[in-house]
Amino acid sequence: MFESDQSDLHEEIAELRHSIPATVKPRAEARDSSFYEMEESEDVENSFPVEDQETRKKRFPFMLFGAGALAIVVIALLFVVAKPKKNDGPVPGDLGPGVVAQAGLRGHLVTQWDGNSKAGKLQYQLRLEPIGPVQAPGFAKVNANPPGPYSINMRILDQSGFALCGKEVIFHFDPQNGPLNIPVDTHPGKKGEAARAAAKAARQAELEKLQAAEAERERGKDIFQNQAGEDGVVTAVNAQGALPCSPDQYKRAYYWDFTTNFPTVDEQEAMLKPPTKAVARPTREQLAQRRADSFRDIGPSGKSASKRALSAYYLQGDDRVSYFDPAHGVLEGTAGKSFTIANKPDRTIAANWAHNYALIHYKCDQHATCALSSAGGMSVVFARINE
Repeated sequence: MFESDQSDLHEEIAELRHSIPATVKPRAEARDSSFYEMEESEDVENSFPVEDQETRKKRFPFMLFGAGALAIVVIALLFVVAKPKKNDGPVPGDLGPGVVAQAGLRGHLVTQWDGNSKAGKLQYQLRLEPIGPVQAPGFAKVNANPPGPYSINMRILDQSGFALCGKEVIFHFDPQNGPLNIPVDTHPGKKGEAARAAAKAARQAELEKLQAAEAERERGKDIFQNQAGEDGVVTAVNAQGALPCSPDQYKRAYYWDFTTNFPTVDEQEAMLKPPTKAVARPTREQLAQRRADSFRDIGPSGKSASKRALSAYYLQGDDRVSYFDPAHGVLEGTAGKSFTIANKPDRTIAANWAHNYALIHYKCDQHATCALSSAGGMSVVFARINE
């Protein structure tokens, strides 16, 4: 019975083998590499959905917009990096030339704001020079050794002409170059020597006083510096410093101007002329002595008691003032006559006559002492005529 069971089992296995379909591949064929490659490629293609043409058209404007936005951002970043640091103060400015024709001066002012609007200040550079070649010699003469304490006052103005701010710039002055009104006694002998010594001491005291006043005038001020050419002649003067302008004032600046007490063109021409020898005004004692001598020369009969003839020096006339030399007190007329004025108040009147080209009348006695008066004026100036 056991052997029959085993035969039945073998028969069932044989039937099962014959029942396998021919389309089913053996296990060895299922492990073929080409099978797996085909299967993997089909899986990859199936994992990404294919976009249709309409979807791509919709995505193109968004891509273009994104690229443009990115370009704008990049350009903005480059601009911010390359842009210089912002200065909230006013921008630099060249305010151009300014002219004072009466003094023959031409200036050029350049300004620049240094710092920000809170802690900054307005810096300037100023250059003065003669207007032209004709005024150059007088300009050089004055600046080589200024005979007086000269200065200029410059102003910054807006478009309507309103003065916004300004400053005074001065020329250095040595009082030794100016006139010292100390009388000199010409008496001979010990009396005259003592008077001259006293006059010398007074002159030194006056000079020290003027030097102290000049040092005080220059304290804290901007001072012009001479600029000379190759021949040593002064061709221009320069100054620099700070102007007391606020940022708001400077933003409104439109132009500038200046005024000055610098010698006029006529005064400069007078300085260029050779100095006229000054004649000292006679003292009261000398005038009295001359009068006494003249009376001694006349006898009781009214005729001359001596052999020498009396001086017939007596004249009067009219002339127009051409110029006045304040350093030597010499007043000149167009007719060629000149007068030396010793008194300081009289010199002031004479300077005014020269400035106005006044017509004067002169009347001189035998001792060359003259009285000068202007046409229509009430002032009388005493002077000595120069022969």
